[in-house]
Amino acid sequence: MDKKQLEKWLEAGVIDQNQAEKMLQDLEQQKKEKSSSRVIWVFSIIGSVLLGLGVILFMASNWSRIPDFGKIGMLVLGTFGTFFVGYYLKEQKKNYPKVGFSLIFLSAFLFGATIFLIAQIYHTQADEHSLVLLWLLGVLPLVYVFGSRIFAFLSSMLFYTWMILFFIQKSSMFKGEIVFYIIFTLSILLFVFGNLHFFKKSLEKVGLVYKIFGFFVTSAFLYLVTFPDLASEFIRIGYFTKSLYFPITFMFVLIFLALTLSSALNPNRSENNRFENISLLLGSALVFGFSLFDPEVVKESIFSFSYIVFYNIVFFGMSILLVYKGYKKEKMVYVNFGIFYLCLFLISKYFDLFYQMLDRSVFFIIGGIILIAGGFYAEKKRRKMKEDFLKNKKDVVNSFNLNKYE
Repeated sequence: MDKKQLEKWLEAGVIDQNQAEKMLQDLEQQKKEKSSSRVIWVFSIIGSVLLGLGVILFMASNWSRIPDFGKIGMLVLGTFGTFFVGYYLKEQKKNYPKVGFSLIFLSAFLFGATIFLIAQIYHTQADEHSLVLLWLLGVLPLVYVFGSRIFAFLSSMLFYTWMILFFIQKSSMFKGEIVFYIIFTLSILLFVFGNLHFFKKSLEKVGLVYKIFGFFVTSAFLYLVTFPDLASEFIRIGYFTKSLYFPITFMFVLIFLALTLSSALNPNRSENNRFENISLLLGSALVFGFSLFDPEVVKESIFSFSYIVFYNIVFFGMSILLVYKGYKKEKMVYVNFGIFYLCLFLISKYFDLFYQMLDRSVFFIIGGIILIAGGFYAEKKRRKMKEDFLKNKKDVVNSFNLNKYE
């Protein structure tokens, strides 16, 4: 509901002048409250970050003069003290919830700093990935205690940071090509894990963060392997050994069972959920199925070229499908993802195909024209779809909201 909508209702005789004035007052009050809440939130976060930096800089400047027990005491007391003050303000007093939450968020970062600094004090031989895993385990409870998207975002970042560090530091244990499939599988499982949160209303926002992260990383890897050089680094086409067939098959079976279960349970009771699960399942079947071709049967050069073409088709088709499904189901998140991936794909393919073929000046002139024209067209279509979706939603919502002003 906005001011223009109220004016239309007033002109059409849907509401009278008194109702319009009351609704306009409510609208203005809601805007003021939202604006004030955002300002408080921003300043609280900035203040927490500055406070944390100040503490870290103070300790760094006096680090050599402080005895070990003093360092540990300051780190532990600072971390848990910040948490309990924040918890008291947010949950006990409940008079400064934004400030309290920002302090709790700060304590999550101090917890990570404490882990790394204690490891440094005692010169432990623990790998960095182990320390990140401890940090992640400390942050995860906060996700569910507060049902917070920010902590879900932080835990997702830590999860992928841990995974990357683990594979880097344990590179001797894993063949390069299998890492791609492991990360791909774990990203889809993170998506399914996010889906399960929709069984509980209070955790839906947390689940959405996990779903977006899982989908984004899966799509990012699909995008990277549309380039021949990167694909050869990730997959090393034509060099699969038969020893890898079992783990790859096992990972696909795991994905199949997880997505089938998620689709059958349908925790958010939505047709969109089934679309997401079935799309990921089909995409996984294509990706994993293609990897099981025997390079001894197919000539390596043909196999390599087919692999790259296949991934380009999959990524392009996924982008178009997201836009189409978003338009049909009036889901802007699908439309935004689809347009973003489609534009990214077309721009990168333009650079990939024509950079060496065209004169540099012609290349950039044509590229600039395409980008500007394509940007205008894509944004125009996106806004038009968004307006159509909002209009349809408003017609439904406003039919209920009008009753309280009668």
